[in-house]
Amino acid sequence: MNKHIYFKELKRNRKQFLLWAAILSVFCCLIISFYPSVAGNQELIDNSMKMVPKNLQKAIGMRPDQWSNVLNYIATYYTFHITILSTIFSIIVAGTMVAKEEGKGTADFLLTRPVTRDQVVASKLLAYFTLIISLHFVIVAVSQILFSLIGRLHEYSLSKYLVMVSYG
Repeated sequence: MNKHIYFKELKRNRKQFLLWAAILSVFCCLIISFYPSVAGNQELIDNSMKMVPKNLQKAIGMRPDQWSNVLNYIATYYTFHITILSTIFSIIVAGTMVAKEEGKGTADFLLTRPVTRDQVVASKLLAYFTLIISLHFVIVAVSQILFSLIGRLHEYSLSKYLVMVSYG
């Protein structure tokens, strides 16, 4: 691993990371802020969900019968929306890490330096994983702050939430 390439990749993807962290944080805020309304109107939700086919509910992971618990409600949205959005972020970052070198013409220059190809790939891969893990830490931190506010009103367990986030 080459630390200069590693930090260059982190710096290069800094704006993209901050943008996606902000988008996912706002999305988490929206999801979690809707929970008190959802918990209070369980009958209305049950009646409206009867119109949605059962197969569609299973396909997108909707379990409105379990939305009386805050973690079950979040699990419905986290495992579907946040996972898909963070996957899109990871695809974009992985693609641009390689494409930027080729597009700017620095790939040939980089390989003429006293750095092996394995070091270049390892540095870029480590930067990629650092960005992905950092994004998930931001999401967990924002969610934890909001849960501490909502948790006073509803049953909430940090350990169960961390297990849910860890396994997607």
